Amino acid sequence: MGTDILIVDDDPAILFMHQFIIENLLPDAKIFTFENGRLALDFILLSSGLNVTVFLDINMPVMNGWEMLDELQSAPGNPKPKVFLVTSSINASDVAKAETYEMVSGFINKPLKAKDISRIFDEPGV
Repeated sequence: MGTDILIVDDDPAILFMHQFIIENLLPDAKIFTFENGRLALDFILLSSGLNVTVFLDINMPVMNGWEMLDELQSAPGNPKPKVFLVTSSINASDVAKAETYEMVSGFINKPLKAKDISRIFDEPGV
């Protein structure tokens, strides 16, 4: 399966772990990692037409997940990525806020697990 995946998190250990899990389950995926929302947003906006799935942390420096979502939502003429918030937040207000963004497809507690990837990409036997 050829799919493009962005992992956006300010923690290098989380970036490594999530990339490792995804690479093992989806070996044909193109994976891009970013340490803040600004870098990921710039990549998405410069890659017009790219169909991506984004695993996005909420709390990051430079540009947090909410700010990135707001920028994506107001970007004219750009395709909207499929976004999964991956966070350590257990705040119910974060879940409620996530539901206000049309491009957010899910809310996952850190860390990503194989079963999360299998469910999202419908990979049998993982």
